[in-house]
Amino acid sequence: MIAKVNNRGTVSLKSTNPNTSADSYAPYFNALTRSLNQSFPVGDNPWLTFTQAPTAIQLAIHSIPTDVLPDNDEQLFTFIKNSIHNAKAVTIGSARYLNKDRTARLSKQATSVVVSVNPDDVPILLPALFLFLKRLKVEKRMQANRYCNRYRLLFGFEYR
Repeated sequence: MIAKVNNRGTVSLKSTNPNTSADSYAPYFNALTRSLNQSFPVGDNPWLTFTQAPTAIQLAIHSIPTDVLPDNDEQLFTFIKNSIHNAKAVTIGSARYLNKDRTARLSKQATSVVVSVNPDDVPILLPALFLFLKRLKVEKRMQANRYCNRYRLLFGFEYR
């Protein structure tokens, strides 16, 4: 494992062996954090303990009728979470509209929502989901970070 500190103080850990799971490093997080706090004291803002980052997968659900969606955008997560859980017994971690422009969304009969799910639940939802009395196409969203579906740890640890 290689540790680096950038000019903003973020510590990045990178595995030198791609066949070693990030879980194998977890027992050393407390010791590493303690060592950082002793070697590089930062006053009232101590180093936080490293933790594993979530590895959620983003899925886009297309053609959701706009008339069934909640009037308040803040209620989207709860609404979609309950709907998917009732249909497939899958719990999502987040939900957002693919099109952020509310006026443009409401001017159409259907819209798309992006949800994040546990990687183990992806096969349950792909390639389609029956919700709101219709079959909705579900597809994986391309992530902005090409490594985001691999093991990562907070503070920049990437397992490649």
